[in-house]
Amino acid sequence: MKNKSQQRSSKKINIKDGGTIDFDADPWNFRGPTLKVNFTFFDLNVGRDLRESVKNTLAWYLENRSLNHSKSIYERLKHFTRFNKNGPFESITDVDLINFKSSLDESHQWYLGTLRGFFKKLYRSGFPGVEESAIHLLEQIKIKGNKKGEAVRTADPNIGSYTEIESQTLFREIKNKFHTNEVSLKEFCLFWLFLAFGMRNIQYAQMKVCDIKVIEGGDGTNVYTISIPEAKKRGLPRATFLEMRLDPNAGIYIHQYANEVREQYSKQLANPELLPLFPGEFNKNDVNGFDGHLTTSGIAYILKGIERKLDVISPRTGERINISAVRFRRTIGTRAAEEGHGLLTIAALLNHTDTQNASVYIEATSTIIDKIDKAIAFKIAPLAQAFKGKLIAGPSQASRSEDPTSIIRSPKIDPSCKPMGNCGEFGFCNLMAPIACYTCSNFEPWLDGPHEKVLDFLLTERERLCGGSDPRIAAINDQTILAVTQVIQICNKQLGYSDE
Repeated sequence: MKNKSQQRSSKKINIKDGGTIDFDADPWNFRGPTLKVNFTFFDLNVGRDLRESVKNTLAWYLENRSLNHSKSIYERLKHFTRFNKNGPFESITDVDLINFKSSLDESHQWYLGTLRGFFKKLYRSGFPGVEESAIHLLEQIKIKGNKKGEAVRTADPNIGSYTEIESQTLFREIKNKFHTNEVSLKEFCLFWLFLAFGMRNIQYAQMKVCDIKVIEGGDGTNVYTISIPEAKKRGLPRATFLEMRLDPNAGIYIHQYANEVREQYSKQLANPELLPLFPGEFNKNDVNGFDGHLTTSGIAYILKGIERKLDVISPRTGERINISAVRFRRTIGTRAAEEGHGLLTIAALLNHTDTQNASVYIEATSTIIDKIDKAIAFKIAPLAQAFKGKLIAGPSQASRSEDPTSIIRSPKIDPSCKPMGNCGEFGFCNLMAPIACYTCSNFEPWLDGPHEKVLDFLLTERERLCGGSDPRIAAINDQTILAVTQVIQICNKQLGYSDE
């Protein structure tokens, strides 16, 4: 065992991401810019000398590496030390590492990979607690890393990319729930940013209201832009940004939301422009420059709240769709590959520093496209729940029964111009009827409407587009296909007919 050859000259740990920790404290509780840590060293199953060595080495990581990486090391250390059932570790040997490695299944071999660098740093810094035999072993053995791209490659229905139908359903539901005030403006804006850009939780947690900008375009219309802090880059948080352009329809709401944050929290900071875009609680423990910012887990918590509110059922699993940041990222990567973009473009879209993780999207391009025909539509329509309107017997039951302009027809689909239903909205939605109507909560289809003709028209159009263009273009009306199918099923049930 080595003798301790180094002592810290200071009892204050100056964290790389900003802030300080008292070295002698236990636990080390710290609120970083977007992350909370709690390093309770007496939770580690180690002797006194090894505990001190761990603290000294972790202090180096906090000062020279990211807070997130340091937290990961602590979590893996806790797992490793609890593995020992023969009392606390006094010194770590090669036998201890071999036993630990054999206890890990293939998907968790990376735990030891995370600890390898830490143990080598501890040993080479002259602190006691890691035997030379352990270092020799770590330098010789191969440790399988965390499998990357498996969820995308296998189109995992729970953590992989969303299918086109799932994406369309989520987008439809967030709009509907926002329209009915079941989803707040804050939730709507955060969800839209994930859907549009697929960035990491930490990037949205670091954003400030000043990152949302509006300028007047050359034609007099407003152009909305967003500055997204880059992640996984060396340097301080918010040191570099991705400059993106917002869809004008969403940009209006996001700009409105940023202004509401300025107004609501104007007294919290001297400069309201530095307010967090997604505020949490303001307290004295906040790191300077990140007052009131949510942590990454706080952003994830909002997403889970949205998931419960939307309660969208996946046709693939029959269960509620899991909503997470990583699934949005994987979906954007997959969609880019489907559209024929190369590795460099995909890596840039996902803010990767290289292309090593982008190839999986190229490999998986054919796994996420849904094939829809009439038989499949009738099977999955009850699960998709794409129809959100209200079936009525005829015009007398319509919300706007006295307004003849509320009746919806389409000579292109049905030359006889038989009405499909009524629009219950007292306003002009500016969307194409009847295609857009079937997924609208204000649509009131008639029991005897020509819904079969609408379905046949959409399926024929889909087949035509599949033969000569990008399959994603062909899939653009899949939600409508399922909604029309569901209307037919409801009508058949009320009329006593079979779906066949």
